Amino acid sequence: MAPAAHPPAPLRLRLAPHLVIAAACAGLVTPLAVGSPPGPAALLCAAACLAAAGCAATGRAGAGVALVAVAALLAGAAWGAVRIDRTAPPALDLPVRVSGTVVVDTPPVAGARDDLRARGVVDRLTVPRGGAIPPGTRLLLDLPAADPPAVGTRLRVAGGRLRPASTSTSPGWWRRWLGRQGIAARLRIATPVRDGRRGGIAGVRDRWRAWAGRETAAGLSGDVAALVRGMALGGGSGLSEGAADAFRDAGIWHLLAVSGQNVAVVAVATLAMLGALGVARRPAVAGAAVVMLAYCLACDGGASVGRAGIVGALGLAAELRSAPRERWHLLLAGLALLLAHQPRAIADPGLQLSFAAVAGLFLIAPPLAGWLRGWIPGRVADLAAMAGAASLATAPVVVAHFGRLSLAGLLVNVVAVPLAAPIVVIALAGLAVGAVLPVAGVALAAVAGAGTWLLLAIARAGAAVPGAAVDLPAAAAAPLALLAVARSPWRASCAPVGRGWTACARRGAPWSSPPPASWRAGGRSPGPGRPRRGRRVPP
Repeated sequence: MAPAAHPPAPLRLRLAPHLVIAAACAGLVTPLAVGSPPGPAALLCAAACLAAAGCAATGRAGAGVALVAVAALLAGAAWGAVRIDRTAPPALDLPVRVSGTVVVDTPPVAGARDDLRARGVVDRLTVPRGGAIPPGTRLLLDLPAADPPAVGTRLRVAGGRLRPASTSTSPGWWRRWLGRQGIAARLRIATPVRDGRRGGIAGVRDRWRAWAGRETAAGLSGDVAALVRGMALGGGSGLSEGAADAFRDAGIWHLLAVSGQNVAVVAVATLAMLGALGVARRPAVAGAAVVMLAYCLACDGGASVGRAGIVGALGLAAELRSAPRERWHLLLAGLALLLAHQPRAIADPGLQLSFAAVAGLFLIAPPLAGWLRGWIPGRVADLAAMAGAASLATAPVVVAHFGRLSLAGLLVNVVAVPLAAPIVVIALAGLAVGAVLPVAGVALAAVAGAGTWLLLAIARAGAAVPGAAVDLPAAAAAPLALLAVARSPWRASCAPVGRGWTACARRGAPWSSPPPASWRAGGRSPGPGRPRRGRRVPP
């Protein structure tokens, strides 16, 4: 006789883990708004935990869940206050003349004038009266346009002028960006003198990133090389202004951001290779984690890399435990880990776009695909739903931060996203194969380059359409957000939709069954890209 099935837990209990993690995320960013000290929040958290334990002992599960969520909120607030204080840039007496050395920490990009701008960290800087700038202080570096230094280069400074990075007349978005980056001051280096490279773990990563960047686009040059490198490792460094504008106006700049799909390709390929060699599951998962970490270290840093790496690590942990992957759990856990490290990242457009895109694929794409299947073939409907969901979910963030919206993105993405996937796979395969057989790596890079050339042609054609992108005020972000969540025109009913997943049993209820495998990778995570020349140019 079969055992009796247990009744499903109440909805409030099934959603309890989501509620607790979301409360912790909210707590981590609360000190940014109210500036609460950590002590009172920690004491209240302990009181909430004791009250929750009392509710559990008396069988009041609903009240216990609510109190656990309150405790998570207060714990997040206490930790967030500590991290905000620890990650704040030091207060400096500016302006001041300095001498010593600084290290270039990001690839130099074009500045507002005919110069280059990069972020740097203090190695050793002294002031005339015998004081010193704390080592590790983050600075904004203004460099000559000729012969840009590589990341990790140590530059000697003699009598450089350290001044505030912003003034009372600087735009608000610029001051907010400086705060998120933890930049304490700005240093102009008229005649930089190279003084070797930094060492240690950071130096090893610098060399690893430089090698990966060269090998991924081996034998390529110009915009094609920059696109192959950007699609495989993230970032638009080296891309011409015209090509960058075409990608933005065509709505496919997000293809140059590292995504969950990139990390999934690396992890799955490693697991498959180790499995074919007869490696047991646990060592194979550990090997995949090492390779995935190495890949993330080779990529341009940012919110999308952090989110993709964290979610990939959580997915591998689930694989090791043979536990099902719960996509909303992974997404919220990834956000919590990122905010626990740097609460100010909540205001980063890259992080907002990254998580908005993934949430759009989870929430909007399934019912949109079900609605589209009544009009177009199934696979095309899936691709159109993915493109439409990402565009709808990220549109409010794009408008709020950049004041520009691509109208051509929906159609262009339907073609560009399927084309981008094999380009990434081939480019990463070329990176791996090229380490052993350089000729094969060059051949694979050439194939990936041919694909990016076609992608660039599609972007330019889409951007050339009149009205492909429009300027909108930041106030338009709120109506666009309402449009993104108002799914009623394409809500699906209780019927099978697609392969391997079904619609919800109740209209408007959360989508609890897994999406197609192509969606579980998390989709692409769009980055903010560079502003147009003449639009939001940094001071």
